[in-house]
Amino acid sequence: MRSKLEERVAEALDEEWLYEPGAYPYTIERKYTPDFVRENGDFDDDDWIEVKGYFRPGDTAKYKALRKDYPNARLMFCFSHPHKPVRKGAKLTMAQWAEKEGWEWTTPDAIEEEGI
Repeated sequence: MRSKLEERVAEALDEEWLYEPGAYPYTIERKYTPDFVRENGDFDDDDWIEVKGYFRPGDTAKYKALRKDYPNARLMFCFSHPHKPVRKGAKLTMAQWAEKEGWEWTTPDAIEEEGI
């Protein structure tokens, strides 16, 4: 048991009740607004640019979910500091995370110099 309260409730329940016998998947419905969009005729096939200075908690999971829900959309990250850690204390940088996940990334300087 994870707490005295759970132990207390377990003692009060009969034997038919099982304690944490398994996990139940669930989905949290959210909406995503890309920073920049190049429309290609169908929302599912659009090109998106997400400008990031840092990742907030939950951001990396959000982008993985977007890939699952919009497999044909092209999402590119524009990192202000691509070699900054993904989160405090992490060794993996934002650019390394993007590459590991198969995402394209760039910087504002590269967009200004080369375009997209």
